[in-house]
Amino acid sequence: HDSGEEEICYYYQAFPCVRIVRPEEFSIGPHADVAYGHHPCSVNFYVPLTGIGGANALFLESSPEKADWHPIVGEYGRNLVKHFAGGICVHWTTENKTE
Repeated sequence: HDSGEEEICYYYQAFPCVRIVRPEEFSIGPHADVAYGHHPCSVNFYVPLTGIGGANALFLESSPEKADWHPIVGEYGRNLVKHFAGGICVHWTTENKTE
């Protein structure tokens, strides 16, 4: 490549993990993805298929070991795709009590 710029190499998971949590179901407790063998630099993309808030929200911390838990909330179709450092930031969902 001739531009003189350094090439950037991206890695991605060959078989992405997709979680669907229907009403009255529980997904997974608090964890950082390194506990499941993922690379610490992994970036998670959260793409909800409905409006999110309350019992169907994803909870996470803003940076590793900060423990400042907050939910991702929003209306469906309103820029809800979020990304976060899931490899090293703890995140989880509660039991989905929506109808």
